[in-house]
Amino acid sequence: MSEFKKSKKKDGSTVYSKSVYLGVDPKTGKKKRTTLTAKTQKELKLKIARKKIEIAENGFVSDDETSQELILFEEIYNLWFSSHKNTVEDTTAERI
Repeated sequence: MSEFKKSKKKDGSTVYSKSVYLGVDPKTGKKKRTTLTAKTQKELKLKIARKKIEIAENGFVSDDETSQELILFEEIYNLWFSSHKNTVEDTTAERI
């Protein structure tokens, strides 16, 4: 395990960080890395261990899986228009 990077923040406090290799994402085939930061070296070691356990148990979670269900623009437009058409003249609603 390589050394941690020690940095000073603007407020004068010290933080430790480390870039961690997480493995290869089976869906994309790309290598995954992340940088973790903590106030102490002990806390950073704990964060690294937790992250590795999380990956081992759950695998890699993509951004699509963490976000809520995707909504199409057309669906948003239809929701907006159904409420908006009641607030404008009929001719304006027809133009929209």
